[in-house]
Amino acid sequence: MVMSNETSPDVRDEFHTSFKNKLFMYEITTRQSIVVNKYLKYIDLFMSHLKFNQMKTNLFNALLFGSVMLMILACTSPKGDLTASVWSLVSVRVKGGDKILTPDIDHIPTLKISSNGTISGTTGCNRFIGNVAVTENTLKFGGIVVTHVFCSDAMEIENALLNTFNSVDNYTIENRLLLLKKNSEVYATFQSSLSTR
Repeated sequence: MVMSNETSPDVRDEFHTSFKNKLFMYEITTRQSIVVNKYLKYIDLFMSHLKFNQMKTNLFNALLFGSVMLMILACTSPKGDLTASVWSLVSVRVKGGDKILTPDIDHIPTLKISSNGTISGTTGCNRFIGNVAVTENTLKFGGIVVTHVFCSDAMEIENALLNTFNSVDNYTIENRLLLLKKNSEVYATFQSSLSTR
């Protein structure tokens, strides 16, 4: 769209016609008419200037709003290193203890983090979806919904994994491994599905 510095012709013509009709009523002289016509040009220029300044103000406000939204998204959306892979569980800590569980080869939990802040995956038995908010290296899972299928040989890992999602507050990625942590304590370790990083 092309922006113009000029006032709408309809508005300008209506203003000029009204003003000139009043001049005719008072039968002004030719010299006065020349002065008034100059005055009309100044008014027209002034109105155009106000309109152009309003456009600039609106454009500035739009750019400012867009910049703020980009900053917010950049701060809360998962980064590329988190979203570039489907993560497979290597180990998970049992709640309230030092016991570490490793999944059976046939029931490996997975985690997929999308750039729009949603998550999905499996617990090795049930499927889940939810949300995650990421800022720098901190993260917070929430709104997790899980299907309800009973798997006798996978429920312990499922419970430990869901507890991990509710507990962790930060992460690191090292050598294709995603470490979910609470403070400095590792609760779960996932491996990237990508062959290279």
